[in-house]
Amino acid sequence: MTETRTFFFDFSSESCNERTRLAALEKFLTNLHGHMLSIPVLMHQDTRKRLTDEIPYTNVLDFSITVIRVQPVADDQRLRAIYLKRNVLENFQIPWKTYLNHAVSESMAKAPLLCESICDLYPQDIPRDHEGMKTFVISNELRLFGASAILYPGALALAAERMGGSFCLIPSSVHEWFLTPLRNASFSMLKWMLADGNRNVLDSQDDLLSNEILCYDSEGQSLYWWKDSHTFETVDFGVDLT
Repeated sequence: MTETRTFFFDFSSESCNERTRLAALEKFLTNLHGHMLSIPVLMHQDTRKRLTDEIPYTNVLDFSITVIRVQPVADDQRLRAIYLKRNVLENFQIPWKTYLNHAVSESMAKAPLLCESICDLYPQDIPRDHEGMKTFVISNELRLFGASAILYPGALALAAERMGGSFCLIPSSVHEWFLTPLRNASFSMLKWMLADGNRNVLDSQDDLLSNEILCYDSEGQSLYWWKDSHTFETVDFGVDLT
């Protein structure tokens, strides 16, 4: 559901700083909808286009970044989800980038980073001596829109520490990434695996995250787009990843 109402407040006072406006917005939204968790969402641009252009977002490669407010529905497995329109942020005089970073901080505190070996997460399916020991999963502990956990400050550096160096990020779904060591990685093989997974494994096209592979350089602490076999380009999601 998308919030469609328009509200007007006077924030002309010099003492009304950005933090005050954010607190006022959160109080207003809680009064309106009840307590909900703000989660940054990484999704494919095609999914975002099926929503509305009236929600704030940032496009990077074939990703769109937005923020969703979610609340479990009692006695139901579904989630109540709300996308805010730009005019709500405008009425509170909160820049989109400020709200995005606020959502990242809130999500990091309430839905902490999950970065584990795929063998530890799925022990019934993958034995510990399997090649999968080298593959990690990064998400949040809720496993809900957890692909955005790569936006948590320090998340990629921690993943590199656990994996022992630089790695590739393979977009599994809007809920998680698969990480595999960059050394000896085959671009063509990873692209084939990604295309096959996006075509045959996803439960819904709304779960599609990306058709692109990213890489994290542990020495430079930088995120790159693996454009082709020989080309890497810097990726900037508009938040501080360090």
